[in-house]
Amino acid sequence: MGRPEKPARPFLQELKFDLVGAVGAYLHLGWMTSLRWTTIDKRHFFDARRRYGHVIVVFWHGQLLVPAFLGRNWGVHVLISESDDGEYVARLVSHLGFSAVRGSATRGGRGALRKLVRAGRTSHLAVAPDGPVGPRHKVHVGTIFLARMTGLPLLPIASAARWCCRASSWDRFEIPVPGSRVAVVAGEPIVLPADADGDARRQAQVRLEESLNALTDRARAAVGLPPESE
Repeated sequence: MGRPEKPARPFLQELKFDLVGAVGAYLHLGWMTSLRWTTIDKRHFFDARRRYGHVIVVFWHGQLLVPAFLGRNWGVHVLISESDDGEYVARLVSHLGFSAVRGSATRGGRGALRKLVRAGRTSHLAVAPDGPVGPRHKVHVGTIFLARMTGLPLLPIASAARWCCRASSWDRFEIPVPGSRVAVVAGEPIVLPADADGDARRQAQVRLEESLNALTDRARAAVGLPPESE
């Protein structure tokens, strides 16, 4: 049997989700356009796109605001949790031209994975491999399975702002200060063959985690910050 359908939400709750999503998207665009941008090694994205057609863009959950701006209106499918907080994010990113696939490694994981695999045939995908609840900067194995099942390369990206505020949440969510310098760094793609065994998947998991952390330090260095201490 399939998963039972969720009951319809009350009208006022739906209206709240819609309003917060629309206003949030408007504020996000205004906020991001005030920043001074530097991109490093973006050739990795274009090279992977030419070779594979589509990619899985991978970034740490706490850096979500930057890829949400850079990937707008590309028709990217992005994995978002099924929580109420995730609903706000889903409404917001829909106004930025993303398509939300609901689920996570712990809730709705299998169904979300199947939807992402289908979506990967016609569009780019985006995943925060340490979301939706952490641990921070630890890659969940679901991201590796997604790469193996789709045959698409994992393209790690990281960002850093010279001045930013950090939330007290598990991911230390980063909010760049308006006008701040921001650096975005892309890494070399990671490809898993369809027959990748357990050892190959674990190696890819470690490699992706190390790559995202190294790229974060490169982005921080580009805006004059020291490496991040865990």
